[in-house]
This record gives sequence, C-alpha cells and structure tokens, in this order.
Amino acid sequence: MSLTYLSSKSVLQFMDPNLRIELRQRCPGIRSTEKSIPMRIDEVQLTPTMIRINKKTYRLCLYECYRDDSDLTVDKMPEGIRNVRKMSRERDHDVDHYGIRDQPEAIIRFIERYRQDLDIEHSKDMYYKAKELLSIEKNPVEMKALEKRINHYGSIYYPYLLREKETPRYRMPYFYFIKLVAGGRIEVVEYSKTLGDALKYLVGKLFGTARSIYIRVLEINPTAPFYYSIPYNLSVCNLKITEQAEKALDAFNFSSPLQKLEIMTHSHEIFDFRNRIIRKTAIYSNPVVRDTEVLIVNGVFLSEDLQQILNRRVLFSKPHRESTMSRVLPDIVKTWRRDTPVIGTHFEFNMEEHFWDD
Repeated sequence: MSLTYLSSKSVLQFMDPNLRIELRQRCPGIRSTEKSIPMRIDEVQLTPTMIRINKKTYRLCLYECYRDDSDLTVDKMPEGIRNVRKMSRERDHDVDHYGIRDQPEAIIRFIERYRQDLDIEHSKDMYYKAKELLSIEKNPVEMKALEKRINHYGSIYYPYLLREKETPRYRMPYFYFIKLVAGGRIEVVEYSKTLGDALKYLVGKLFGTARSIYIRVLEINPTAPFYYSIPYNLSVCNLKITEQAEKALDAFNFSSPLQKLEIMTHSHEIFDFRNRIIRKTAIYSNPVVRDTEVLIVNGVFLSEDLQQILNRRVLFSKPHRESTMSRVLPDIVKTWRRDTPVIGTHFEFNMEEHFWDD
C-alpha cells in the first residue's frame, strides 16, 4: 500500500533512524519528503573513523590486501612476515603506497611522532639482530624463537624497508581498499580518496537531506585528525567531548543551548613534560560552552579558568595536582567578589584526595 505525503511524514518522523537511513537508500523518492522532517536519535557516538547511531555502528578503515605470489612483477614478501601482518590488516589512518602513516605532521602530537620513530628504530634494530643470530644458531628451539622474532619485528619494519628500496607501486606486495562495516554488512571500494573524504561522504549518506537533527546524547571522541563538518542544525541535550574540545565544537552548528556539556582537558594539551604551561585553553569563552546549562570539566583546569567560566552550574572533576583547595578557593572568592555571579550559581568539586592537601 502506497503512503500519501502526510502519512509518509508521520512515519518518517518516528521511525528508527537506522531504518530511515536504509529506507532512504532503497527508496530515493522519499528524500524530498525528508527535508522537512527532523531526524530524532537517542545516542550518537563519533570517532575519527566511526559513527554509532543508537546501537548500530558505521565504521571506516583501510584494509590491507595481498597480491598473488605467482605474479613475477611483484616483490615477494617473506611468508612469515605476511602471516603476522594478516593478523591486523585494518588501518584507522591514511597511508602512502608503502603502508606508512600518511598524515600532516601538524595534526600528530610531537610525543606520538617521537614514540613512533623510536618504535621503528627499535624494530629495525631487533629485526637485523635476529637475522644475524639466526645465521649462526644451530639449536632448533632457539632457531624457531628467532624466526618468530624476525617475523614480528619484520612485520613492523617491512614498509620502511620497501621505502628504503624505493619500491614502485606496481611492485608492492600489498595494496589497500577502503572498507565500510555497517552493522553486519561489509563493503569495500578503491582507495582513491582519503579516509577524511570517505567519512564526509558517509555523513551525507547517513543524515541525508534532513534539515535538523535531534540527539539526546552526543559523544565526540576526536583522538586523531577530526574530519567532521556537519552542516545540519543540531539540537543536542547532552554533549560529551573527550579531547580537542575547541576543534570538535567548531565542526557543528547547534540550534539551541545544551542542557549538559562534559569536556575533558588533558595534561598534554596544557603542560609539557617539564610541567610548564604551554597553552591556556580558550574553550570557556566558546559560545556553545558559555550557554550550556550544566558544564562538567573533567580533567585539568587552571585557576585562570575560573575567571572565564560564566556558567551557573559547574562540576569540576579530577584536577591537575597543582590545583588544590587552598589555591582554588581563594581564586573563586576573589573572582566572585569582583564580579558577583547571578543568584543560583553553583560550583561543585568532585575531587581526588590531593585536592584537599595544604
């Protein structure tokens, strides 16, 4: 039985969002009707390569595929190294044709780059040492252990070995597809665009032409380069951001104030390894943060932050070890004496034991 325009609107308005997404793909004719109907979602979770809508996950990654060993135009990969690499074929970041992470240096924290460089140098060193020991070892048990070590460290170092040899793309023993996992369905496409481009395309497919989206709980976890740019009017009740809050907030257009916002500020975003302040966050002057009804600061905060916070209800949780009550309380009193807050302003401190130390 066909639906009239009005009945279609009623059905779409209260349909499970994942069913609505699937219906849109199967029946393109509803897209014009959908423009005037808000999409209502209970929970959404976003990571740099994953979107979870209610309980259904849409996940993007790169998938490593291997060429046939019988192809004489391809460099042959040692079987042991190949078997180890096959155990973890998915990549959550872009790579070059060698399989090495391919991202602008500016968006990878220095400490992560430093740790990665150390890992590669260590793997290279262990790989060649194990090969050298294997060439002189006679004990079968020790030989087997050395072969395992070669395969393990070789699987990490092998892409860098291919780069050192300047192996051309057509001789590479492996290549990559973009893989989409949607619930229990898997699709693969040619790796001709970046994961960021693929994610933007996926966002358009999932949220379609809906002009407004209502979300009860939105959790954003931008632990890597954050590619989202969602041009929809979002109405969100509760928002949680686990990292890079300023960048994450810039990607969205909220049509109304949030009921609750939880932000996590990490030590590495403010302090260097010598515990010196390297950046003072301006997140508290962001209009979205300033207008939220309940603000939860979960992580590091400085005394200077108290002067910027204008929210009426704030919960501070797990401060940096330099923030103790003897330092924070006088700053609050000083700030409130200078600029009297509105009646009903409420600051709550849910702290670890050191917060109460003198």
